[in-house]
Amino acid sequence: MRNDIWVSIPSSIFAIWIVATASTTMAQNVSNPPNSSLLSVASNEGGSRTNTTFGDWTLRCERNAGMQSSRQVCELGQMVRKQGEKTAMAQIAIGRVDSGNPLHLTVVVPMGVTLQGRGAKMAMEGKEVVSLDLPWTRCIPGGCFASAALSSDTIRKFKATTVMASLTYRDMDYREVKLPISFRGFGEALEALGREQGN
Repeated sequence: MRNDIWVSIPSSIFAIWIVATASTTMAQNVSNPPNSSLLSVASNEGGSRTNTTFGDWTLRCERNAGMQSSRQVCELGQMVRKQGEKTAMAQIAIGRVDSGNPLHLTVVVPMGVTLQGRGAKMAMEGKEVVSLDLPWTRCIPGGCFASAALSSDTIRKFKATTVMASLTYRDMDYREVKLPISFRGFGEALEALGREQGN
């Protein structure tokens, strides 16, 4: 499939814990979803939420006044969909649950994946080659999740790239699904994430 029929778009509705709002095929309205996000805040009542766009990435932060700690939690996200369609084909989030933990990359794709064998894979070619395996962690009515920690070297390559990356996985019929992922604006977004996490 040619990459030019796909677009990566920033969205304020990329949060992994609420995949239900992305599209009718990716999600159902799940009551009290599990802690499937890099964000630990599942409700924003009485709190504040901000979204800032950097190229094809969105920095989303929440501060929930109702929790014991009002500390702000943030993540970067991108939603991928087919050009001209509203259906989300994948959602990506990068963030950390606690300040002492490494950054994790989490992807969510629609139900109907092959869980046997390797999980999803993020790859990037060009000057800087990246090959990141993303083991499946769970499937809920809203989609299937794959996640992995990001090394400092992988993060550096993501920041430096000027080419498209690809996300691949196999559907329930063992057919390969390949989606292009844009890193336009990623470096600036990551710097902003670092600043917000320092607050």
